[in-house]
Amino acid sequence: MKLLLCALCALLGVLPAFAFPTPGPDVPPQCIDPTFACQDLESAKLCKVVKTCIHDIWATMTVPDSNDEVCDICKEMVKEARDQLLSNMTQEEIKEVFEGSCKLLPIKILAEGCIKASLE
Repeated sequence: MKLLLCALCALLGVLPAFAFPTPGPDVPPQCIDPTFACQDLESAKLCKVVKTCIHDIWATMTVPDSNDEVCDICKEMVKEARDQLLSNMTQEEIKEVFEGSCKLLPIKILAEGCIKASLE
């Protein structure tokens, strides 16, 4: 029984190390840290963990509601994107609409990042 308890404790101590993928040889070593890898989409892509970040980190994040102009534009963009994905629009048409919405963002750096993301 004591041996079983020790084995269970050892296993529980090792499991957290498997919760986030170990970076391969083609990604930077800082990618082992989920706070770095999932800090934004660009880092997640660099670390090749976009799906992991979406599922394990971003899906469970709680963020305060914001009612400023930029957030309203983003919320509208997400709504439009969902509506268009359900329609018969082509991928190119959806990209054009998304890029046009990005240009509406009043903060230049956000608009540029949004356009860059729409092109990928």
